Amino acid sequence: MSYAMGVNVSRVILEMTTRLMGATCESFERGPLEKGEQADSSYTTQRVYADSNAVSSFVVNNFLTIGLNIVLIVFIFIILFSINPVFLALSTCSLGAYFILFRVLKKPLYNSSLANKEGLSKLFASVSGELSQLFDIKCDGAYDQSARTLKGIFEGYYPIYMKASRVSNLATSSDGLISSVFRGALLVISGMEILSGRMSIGEFTMVNSYYSMAFGCFKYYLNYFKSYQDARASFDRLEALSEGAEDRGTISVGHVESISLSNIAYRYAGKPYLYRDLSVEVERGKTYAITGPNGCGKSTFLKVLLGLYSAGGHRTLGSVPYEELDMETIRHDLFAVCPQKLFIPNETVEHYLERASIRGTGEHLCELVRSRAQTWCKSVLRSVAASPDVTPS
Repeated sequence: MSYAMGVNVSRVILEMTTRLMGATCESFERGPLEKGEQADSSYTTQRVYADSNAVSSFVVNNFLTIGLNIVLIVFIFIILFSINPVFLALSTCSLGAYFILFRVLKKPLYNSSLANKEGLSKLFASVSGELSQLFDIKCDGAYDQSARTLKGIFEGYYPIYMKASRVSNLATSSDGLISSVFRGALLVISGMEILSGRMSIGEFTMVNSYYSMAFGCFKYYLNYFKSYQDARASFDRLEALSEGAEDRGTISVGHVESISLSNIAYRYAGKPYLYRDLSVEVERGKTYAITGPNGCGKSTFLKVLLGLYSAGGHRTLGSVPYEELDMETIRHDLFAVCPQKLFIPNETVEHYLERASIRGTGEHLCELVRSRAQTWCKSVLRSVAASPDVTPS
């Protein structure tokens, strides 16, 4: 029974983690592109998985037990009251001591857990970044330098981890102190009751057993409280990744006749404007080229044109403002972008072409790509041959 229960719990946690990861990734992808581009992919990956797993594990592991322990505490309190109201009062005082402990440690547990998770994500990203430079490390024989770098990374994380550990162990040791104090009080009160003849040894044995059960429940809620603060920190980190979803219009179009940009202004946070009062009209059937040195804003301009970046000014597709358009659907159906460096390690060429609604047999796709490549090469050669400054060879 325990084997089957353990397997099913693991399965549910994995399924819930996967769904939570998927929802977080979708929200992150639908958020501002600037935010996504500034994020380190290794850091974000570790953060999404670790936090999704922490939240899922907390929910699944406490779904039933939290209610059962409440019922058990009520039952124990009723039994203790029926034996002697003094023991109920003692149990209530011990429960109050735990509530005070929860109140005092609530903020330190949350803050230390949040800092530890953030530090661990940065540690993971730093180690991943170091290992990604394996070619350079081997070429330069920079093993000692890499070891020093990794050591520095771990040394930076060490105090964060130890602070979280100290707070967690403080909660555990406080639990032991509270338990010892009230167990001692139980022995003193029980001894006095037995000596006065108001309590038998059998009743003391019952009280001691029920008191042990009550403290077992209190200990469960202390661990639950610690786990809750940890899961809360993870949930807040997932929320931070998911927030900032872009407003999405409702209007869609079947074709694009023109795109108009008027008085566009854009700059990256904390940097000078790349352009201000920029106005451009792009018409269907015409070919445009954007030229300029590295860093002048060519790629940024395309992202503004595609509605991927928010910018000052006015943008319209035909006569419809971007703010009213369902740009996600329009980009999917009508726009196409071919990046200079295409990196799709987890997809085949066929699957990638299907994104652009280009489907067919492998032979057909190869012929299609070959014919388009030849057409492109011919157009390049014609333009080169027509240039008075370049002699083709």
